[in-house]
Amino acid sequence: MQKYIRHILIALTAFAAVVVLNFALPRLMPGDPVYLLTGLDAETLSAEVYARYYSALGLDLPLAQQFAAYLEDVFGGSLGYSYHYNATVASLIAQRLPATLQTVLPAVVLSTLIALAAGLAAGRKARGIGDTLFTGSSVLLNAVPTFMIAMVLVILFSFTLGWLPYGNLSSPGADIGTIEGFGDRIVHLILPIATLVLATTPPKYMMLRASAAKENDEKYVLYARSRGLSPSRISFVHVFPNAGQSFLTMTGMNLGAMLGGSVVTETIFSINGMGLLVSQAITSLDYPVLQGCLTVISAFILGVTVVTDIALMLADPKVRRRKNASI
Repeated sequence: MQKYIRHILIALTAFAAVVVLNFALPRLMPGDPVYLLTGLDAETLSAEVYARYYSALGLDLPLAQQFAAYLEDVFGGSLGYSYHYNATVASLIAQRLPATLQTVLPAVVLSTLIALAAGLAAGRKARGIGDTLFTGSSVLLNAVPTFMIAMVLVILFSFTLGWLPYGNLSSPGADIGTIEGFGDRIVHLILPIATLVLATTPPKYMMLRASAAKENDEKYVLYARSRGLSPSRISFVHVFPNAGQSFLTMTGMNLGAMLGGSVVTETIFSINGMGLLVSQAITSLDYPVLQGCLTVISAFILGVTVVTDIALMLADPKVRRRKNASI
């Protein structure tokens, strides 16, 4: 029980630090929100008008008061008010998050299944032809930035071959409620999801492959083979529970990382999601939107990490054996 409480306390401490950083970082960025909001510069915007805008945005208040207002917005649920969109940050995130989840969740599931199957198979037949090809491809993909993967896919499948559409989640006028509209949405999602899968599968595969290869040399695996158990049963029932803890931890972190990394994919594919909202907020120096989005993403990552850690402790065979011994 103490371990679980310690994990939660560590997460709360990290979240407190994140809240402070999310307040400070946007204010350290170059540029002036007033000039970006008005589209004017110091030569065309009078000092009086500038002062009115500066005061309306709350930037004339001491930093301590700005921070107190920020905390009130965070814990009040509104996450602040966007002076660029004239709406609460919470409502903006609620509008944009579904589009982001449509790319992130399928990508997490697909990358996890691919890495799981390939990692266990490669660990079982280490240094085989399949292992060499998949590991070499993973090392190569792991070194390529996400935006470059996206651009290669767009150039190849959209511009050169013309097989898949580029940009947005649907064609103009498509109704997602119809079969044709649903199919159109699926086709538009292929490239963004493929980008995320190619970017996130290699590290999970390589981690599981290394752990599985080590476990396959253990005596309990040799004993399972001598009993005539099938390779797949040995891999999933015996090897994975002992080799997959780091893999599951990385999978949980991947979900949060994809949410933050959606800035790249949504900007390239013009998907009107949370990532594009962050990108636009950076361009316009919309402090409340930046603070709110970063806070939500950080809280999500920390929450997933804590849940994953606790789940792994509960699923750990060593922990289960200690519990059974104490009963």
